[in-house]
Formats: sequence, C-alpha cells, structure tokens
Amino acid sequence: MELNCNSRIAFVCRGGPENGPFSAAAAAVIHEELVRRGLKLSGIYVCSGSVATALLGCTGELDKLCTLWANIKPEDIVGQVTKFRTMYRAVAKESLFRSDALGKFIRKHWDLDAIFSPGAVPIKIPALDLLTNELIIFSNKNPKHKRWFLEGVLGSKALVPFLNPQFVYDPEDTELVERGKSKNGTLLLVDGGYNSGMLLEQAVRDQFDLIFLIDIHGLVPTETDVLEHYFWPPLLRASIHSLSCTNDMRQFQLVDRINEEIAVKHELERICIGLSGEQREGLQAAIDRMNNGRLRLGDKERAEILIVSNQDKSSLFNFVKFEQQDVLSLMEAGFEAGQEALKSAGLVG
Repeated sequence: MELNCNSRIAFVCRGGPENGPFSAAAAAVIHEELVRRGLKLSGIYVCSGSVATALLGCTGELDKLCTLWANIKPEDIVGQVTKFRTMYRAVAKESLFRSDALGKFIRKHWDLDAIFSPGAVPIKIPALDLLTNELIIFSNKNPKHKRWFLEGVLGSKALVPFLNPQFVYDPEDTELVERGKSKNGTLLLVDGGYNSGMLLEQAVRDQFDLIFLIDIHGLVPTETDVLEHYFWPPLLRASIHSLSCTNDMRQFQLVDRINEEIAVKHELERICIGLSGEQREGLQAAIDRMNNGRLRLGDKERAEILIVSNQDKSSLFNFVKFEQQDVLSLMEAGFEAGQEALKSAGLVG
C-alpha cells in the first residue's frame, strides 16, 4: 500500500510473556524504518507481556527497551524466590509471586511524565476487572488515568495465579469506567488476556491505514514440548495460552470479516451515486443500516493488517526461571520478523 506522512500506522501487540522481548525487537526494527522514511507511528495497543513496548515505545525509546530486555533477570520480574515462600503463598495468598519487584523495575525505567506528554504516541493497555468482568482500558491520552497507571500496567500483567491482582479505587472519578458501573468504587484488575489478548478491534475503530499485528505465535497456539515436565504450572500456562490464542484468532477473523463488509459498503456507495429516485433511497437506507445497525460500520474504516510473527522460533517463555539466552533468542526472532514485515509492506528491498 502507498504510505505518506499523513498515513496512520499502529502497532497491536499480543500479550504473553514471550511477546515482551519479541515485540520490543520487532517494534524497534519497524519503528526505525518508519522514522527513516518520514512516516509516523500513530498508536500502540498492548497487553500483558508486551506492555513495555508501549511504555517506552510511545516516547521513541525502543533501543533502550531492547537493552533492558537483553539484560533483564528473573528477580527483576518476581523478586527473590524461595521454595518455602512460594509454597506458603500457594496455599495462603492470592498468587504465587508478588508484583512488587516488577513495579519497582518499571518505575525505575519509565518516565511517566513523558508518557503522558502531548508529544507521546497514544497507547492503550487493557486489564480485566474481576468484580464486573468489564475490560478496563488505560490510555496515556487521558490525564486522569495517570494516577493509577502503574496499577493498570501491573494489572494487565497479572496472570492468575502467578502474579497478584491490582486494586484501583475511585475508577469512576478517573474515567476508567462509566458512572455506576464499578462495584463499590473499586476495580480488581487481572491480565487483560483473560478477556482479549490484543486490542485489534479497538484499533480498527480508531481508524488506521496500516496495523502491524505483532505476535511471535502468529495467532496459532504453540505446541507444548513432549519433553516438558508435566506438573500444574506449565500445564496451566499452556492451557491459558491455547485459550488466549483461540479467542484472539476469532477476533482477527471477525475483524477480517468487518473489513470485507466495509469493502462491500463502499461498493454500494459507489453504485448509489449513479442511481436516482426510489432505488437510491432504498440503497441508501441499506447503507445506513450497515452503518448504524448491528454491523456498526459507521465508526470503522478498512485497515491493512500485517501479521508480524516467527512461529519457527516461538516458545512459552518462563518469566520466573530463564537464562539470558532465552531472552536473546526471542529478541532475535523479533528482529527477523520485523525485517520480514517491512519487506511485506514494501518498506525495504
């Protein structure tokens, strides 16, 4: 497709621990080429493991993000872990691990004022409120969200039962939910992937010309290794992964169907121009029904969607116990996928 300085381009990154380093590397490669060509990034939509890509990507610090990933350690994410402490939390607490270390790591490396500055790229981060089963979307373009932004970030990463949920108070005053829709003025946030691991439909509604859909798995569940040690944590992680991929593939198919409906609507609009009288009125009524009826096409435009993936190198990343090489392998996969995506978009070669 033809792109220019006015084209609206977005990153939509799926959740999952492995998409953290993968999306950072893929986004860095693509963003560098966009900047080189005088194109701009107009939105970043992330969930769970890929949230860091938005936090530093919105201020253009993707190189810094890649460096952080390349040097990250398990204790940066879950703190110091002991068998006794983990066993105690397994039977007495809300999660196996706390998010305190992760929150400290994020606060150390982000610039919250820059994230909420007028020049920052718009970002959206989802988390699921367990009290109402509503998807709560945090945005850096609403200054009232700033107060609870860290809780939103950690909530989006709260993979039950591994990381603890996050409480948010007075969400109606901060415009996270509509008036009267919270339980006792409180949100209990967990990983947004339990509702939607990618905000593709949201991005389509926000009307972009090109969407890079970044997911190392390519929306296909990665098979569990037959040599995997079969006890409940990896089995649960693999089950959640399979469910999330299935839900997100259905969303992708829905968006693909919406794009086809929009194309049909545009064709009808072209036909309508050449008609007159009752025929034109009847066809216009049908178009209005497509825009404002159950299809709700009135607030959507057709977006080109390019999947950025590397299924040959996909894996289920253990964010509690990993080696540096595990992270570097995922980043290498991201660099490769980013280059392939640029070729597919006609931006290199």
